[in-house]
Amino acid sequence: RRVHGEEWCQKNGLQIPIKRVLTSELPLMEFLHGEHAALEYELRGMVCETSSQMDNLALLLKAFTSDSWVMISDPSRKSLTWLESYLGPELVVVRHKELKTHFEQALTDGKPLLITDVDVDNFAEDYRFYEIVKLRRVFMDLKDEFNLQCGSQQIECHPGFALYLHTLVEPNAIPAQVAAHTFIVKVNQSRVDYQADLLYRFIKNEKTRLHDERVSISNDLITCFSEKDSYNKQLLNSLQSVEEISSSVDKAKSLVFLKKQYNECFETLKRLRHSNTINNHARNSFNQVMLRGAVLFDTLQ
Repeated sequence: RRVHGEEWCQKNGLQIPIKRVLTSELPLMEFLHGEHAALEYELRGMVCETSSQMDNLALLLKAFTSDSWVMISDPSRKSLTWLESYLGPELVVVRHKELKTHFEQALTDGKPLLITDVDVDNFAEDYRFYEIVKLRRVFMDLKDEFNLQCGSQQIECHPGFALYLHTLVEPNAIPAQVAAHTFIVKVNQSRVDYQADLLYRFIKNEKTRLHDERVSISNDLITCFSEKDSYNKQLLNSLQSVEEISSSVDKAKSLVFLKKQYNECFETLKRLRHSNTINNHARNSFNQVMLRGAVLFDTLQ
């Protein structure tokens, strides 16, 4: 990412940043969504086994906060499982060519709608989406229901509605009139990503003890991260009043106790990270199974 970023800056005549924010020590997911976001999303079913998958998910989640509906270019369909886990049972999923009254019903009920396998050329000419594709900001800002003219009919719209679009074509094949009003996210899946997905499925279904241990460690890590953040804030608040600490024995004792709790939490975090490393080594011992599965997958393709 750093190299591509520098090349892009040079190409566009921009100064190369001296402070390199995105490095291998700071993953994109952590930079955009927080220190333990990756663990939280994994426990919600949004599994990312490689750094490239993690980057794809981080960019996709960030796109959801934009003021345009998201158009996902993803031939692998990996993003569909992420969306279903992220949005939960309320999500209405329908293929574009099977779309009937799902769109109008989702608008009225205020449910998120995922349209998969979008034919981008037909979508550009579909009268039902002429107005709605431009109104992401309206649904973000309004709190009350409102009426919208869709073709020849008027529909009562609930502000809870959200539209997610998925297509199999590359971003450069999306018509300009669609691209201008959507936030296009390209999700890439390499051979390494497919191999990692096969390994995850094998561990989950055949080596359940390893999988359950990983889930337990992830839960403990999230709890420990939250406690560490809480102790950090309390320590910072306490240190803001240095004069009170120096003049009050109780406040000084409270600060010492907080520091002790923080140190214990930090040691627990180190132990959990070590346990996570051991678990990953045990999982990686089944890489030969993953490679054989990848060969079979390529053969079937």
